[in-house]
Amino acid sequence: MNERDARRLERLRRRVEELGLWRNARESRVEAWRFAAEDGGVHKLAVGDFWPEPALPALLSAEARVPQDWAGLPVEIELWLGGEGFVRLSSGASGGLNPFHKSFPVTGTAAGGETVGIEAEVVPRGPFGTSVAEPRIGRAVLVVPEAGVRGLERDLALVVEACAQLGDHEAVPHLLDVVEAAFAHLSLAWPTAPTSPSPVT
Repeated sequence: MNERDARRLERLRRRVEELGLWRNARESRVEAWRFAAEDGGVHKLAVGDFWPEPALPALLSAEARVPQDWAGLPVEIELWLGGEGFVRLSSGASGGLNPFHKSFPVTGTAAGGETVGIEAEVVPRGPFGTSVAEPRIGRAVLVVPEAGVRGLERDLALVVEACAQLGDHEAVPHLLDVVEAAFAHLSLAWPTAPTSPSPVT
């Protein structure tokens, strides 16, 4: 890949990452968490707090209330609790938690005002078993997904990754042109310095 296209590729990779900041239409923090200690004690934590002690695994739980004005909308929860583990929601959803899987469906159509229970068993480990030195609750938020943005982000990310893999292939400049054209089309209405997509409650 020539130097000009390599620069274009890196710039477009950053633009796709920026697009990802707009993947949620609404957000509502889940602040109050309980940490079950190995001695049976329970500690109260908030988002941003470090675990009070190392634990294998840590047992974390919380309750989240879907805002009333989200009635009729799909809702997910995004979590990063300090390591890898397993999450169970009272809505029935469950699955593994890791740096590549942090989002879980809550409901396809919210009633508005319902409570969702969250339980997680987490070990302070990252990819390939690396240790997390200071585990903490990094993110816990109910979200309404912005489906159009997510689809566009996924599609453009795939094209950018294809360009990186193709290297000197003659198709690369044309594919980069397509991604640049997509961002040029967005530029008339799309913010360049994003803030939260909506007030976080």
